[in-house]
Amino acid sequence: MQERLCLNNNPKPHTTMLKIIKLTLALFVVLFFSTCKKECCQDPSNPKCENYDPCYGKKNINTLFKVRPGDRGFKPPEEWCNLIPCDTFNASSVRFDAPDGNPANSTYEWQIGTEVNPRKGKGLEVDFGDYLRDNGWERWIPIKLTIRTPINSCITNPKDTLVSITRNLFFTQKPILLLENGETSIKYKGYFAHEPKKEVVMEFFQLEKGSFRGVPAPFALIIGLPIADTLMLPKSSGNPEVCFNYKSQIIRYLTPNNTNSIHTRYMSETSIVFIQNNNKYISRKFKFSPPSGELNYEFHGTKM
Repeated sequence: MQERLCLNNNPKPHTTMLKIIKLTLALFVVLFFSTCKKECCQDPSNPKCENYDPCYGKKNINTLFKVRPGDRGFKPPEEWCNLIPCDTFNASSVRFDAPDGNPANSTYEWQIGTEVNPRKGKGLEVDFGDYLRDNGWERWIPIKLTIRTPINSCITNPKDTLVSITRNLFFTQKPILLLENGETSIKYKGYFAHEPKKEVVMEFFQLEKGSFRGVPAPFALIIGLPIADTLMLPKSSGNPEVCFNYKSQIIRYLTPNNTNSIHTRYMSETSIVFIQNNNKYISRKFKFSPPSGELNYEFHGTKM
């Protein structure tokens, strides 16, 4: 029998497999970078991301204007003075500033209490001293801000071109104090942020007489910090820098490496926030700047 020869036009098996592998790898690479692009770049404010939106955060007008105690002609606070926002004031002078993030051509009109004529500008300081003297403290004063913005590529709805908000500021002569009514000490039970499950007790003293380890009063002592069982607040050469409003306070010590550093452990800053409108709940931070490196502690506590 004559043997028939057949020509096979199909590629060899190993050649076909090689092409399949190459195609699979190519698809994997495309899929990988496509997935990475979607998962790793989801910032609408970033022009490099596929979901970039040039109007992100610009479609609405921000009406949350800023208020803080007035400067009264002195140097305004620096960046480190980052206080908890508060609409209650112990001082009669208030600084008003326009909200962040609005178009540069937005204009601002402020209606202060019952004043006949509104005030204009992105920022202004108002002294309520005469009004409070004549009408008394412990009262609310309404502040209305009206913002006008021309239509643009992001603000397209006419109703968004004119928006307003009213906030009531409260003026009081009753400050929140850590120690009050003749108290010389106070205790708080709570925890430090770096060990939230460990309960601790901190005690704060204010001594007007006597001495502590050879240092004469007056001074304040703190008991219960991790850095030292008993610690003295620094006595800086010159006045420390103080930044405060009704609910919070920051004190920066200009010379943390003073002669009493053995008692202060180079404390360079301390701050306190009254969580409610009394001293029952507090948050307090401490910063130390010894030569060995900066240390930070944050305490949250309830009055005992």
